[in-house]
Amino acid sequence: MILLELLDKKDKNKLLMLYLLQNECVETANSKWFKEALEKHPSLALSEKSLRSFDRYIEEIATDIQNYDLYDKISIKLSGKCLVINREIPFQPSFLLEKYLHHSVKFLLLFQGAKRHHLSASNVLEWINSCLPYGNISLSTLYNKVKELNEVLSSNNLSLNSDFLLSGEEGNLRIYLYKIFYNVSLDFLLSLESSEDAMFSCAMRIFSKRMIDGLRPVFTTLSSGEEKALELFATICFYRIRNHCHLNKNRLYAYLKEEKDFSPSMNFFYEKIAAAIKANNIKEDIELEARFAMNFCYIFHFSVKQEELWFNSSFLCTLEELWKKQLDEFLVAEQETPAWQMLKEDVYKIYARFLQFGPQHKIENYMMEELEGEEYFLYHYPVANQFLSSFLTKLSSVKEEEEKEMPFALNQQLFYPMVYLFYHNMKGKEILAFKQSPVVKVCVDMPNTPHKKEFIQSFLENRYNLNISWQDVTDKSTDFLITNTPQTAGERTIICEWSYHISEEMYNCLANAIRLLQNKRIKDCLEKL
Repeated sequence: MILLELLDKKDKNKLLMLYLLQNECVETANSKWFKEALEKHPSLALSEKSLRSFDRYIEEIATDIQNYDLYDKISIKLSGKCLVINREIPFQPSFLLEKYLHHSVKFLLLFQGAKRHHLSASNVLEWINSCLPYGNISLSTLYNKVKELNEVLSSNNLSLNSDFLLSGEEGNLRIYLYKIFYNVSLDFLLSLESSEDAMFSCAMRIFSKRMIDGLRPVFTTLSSGEEKALELFATICFYRIRNHCHLNKNRLYAYLKEEKDFSPSMNFFYEKIAAAIKANNIKEDIELEARFAMNFCYIFHFSVKQEELWFNSSFLCTLEELWKKQLDEFLVAEQETPAWQMLKEDVYKIYARFLQFGPQHKIENYMMEELEGEEYFLYHYPVANQFLSSFLTKLSSVKEEEEKEMPFALNQQLFYPMVYLFYHNMKGKEILAFKQSPVVKVCVDMPNTPHKKEFIQSFLENRYNLNISWQDVTDKSTDFLITNTPQTAGERTIICEWSYHISEEMYNCLANAIRLLQNKRIKDCLEKL
């Protein structure tokens, strides 16, 4: 999660400790446990690992949860020098993340720099000090934080310039802001605005919601998480457009077809997006903005009703060549099956996404680093691992000037569809749910991660033999919501926020929670007899 890099060191360490607790699903944890657990996860880079440091962080985590009144979101209390976790209430770490961001100078600088307001150093300092819940910082500290922020931004070809404004290729900058703000609520972002800016942002959100309503007919479904993601993306775009921040024409014409070759669904997209931009009293660069939004909606993660691939012929030729070479070497007999065709379309979209939307889509958590050498996955998913290893080698050689992290980023995105398609569709596995047990309604809302929803569903069904009714969107009857973004739900819904790393222990805990709910419903039925 790239947002962690904007936190102060101490807050980042505390949040990583929370993710480690979530990952291991333990009931108690002291400094010794954290030290031993981190030895199993060396890529979870905590800057301090002494027992004394862990003792201090343990106390601060419990104090933060109590002071911010977050026990119903993060059910942890302090007992002596040990954290005691109530496993019946899944963690929602994003609520504490927002509190920590509120006193992160680097995050506040990024937030201010995205708005394109020209402010002097003294004005920026005054605004930041008005946001901080603790004592004021000095001008020298401000410039040190600018330097630290630019170290983070440099890996994404962005920077904060001397006018305290974000600088870089506009499309890349917008997607970076989307990735940063995706893990916090829109209400939290509004809380940082001045009254004048908040009114402007609210107006941008209204335009964004109107655009989303107009686009609904071209999506198969839109979950609450996907609606939030689209609203955030559109709000960022409208904000930048109104501040005369222009897109790069060449990048927007590299993949999508020319307008004369648009399919009916593409024409519908274009007309609705263009109308929303015009309604916002913006007359310049409508075509560029509409194509950028089309690219985002089509190749970022959203389920678009489509008659055909939207890519132009030159891009498709490059990928067809790659695909043909790969299939000649690997499972040639299976190439005409529906599963292969689904996978091919996903590969095209994923590759286009990483070519267009820049280097910030590198590996975001330690899951894939461990996956590379994880015997469990190598043993259980040999076909997917073999295919990925071979195919990524070919992809990375196609565009050598792209970021070195691209193979890892592609790996992260491709792993879920590969596993799902190979071990669900292609083998034709039947769902083995025990239909005599009470049904439990579960919604997996994972925008921003393609096919993770299908992977989670397939994993739970085939591993645990549960009678689950899957929902595309939540309603009052939803029992469990699995999501990677801050969300609210009905009173009866248990929210599992899996935004960092999903471990087998987390699956086990969820399966046990589902069984407990089923047993409770059986008991309730028996008592009524």
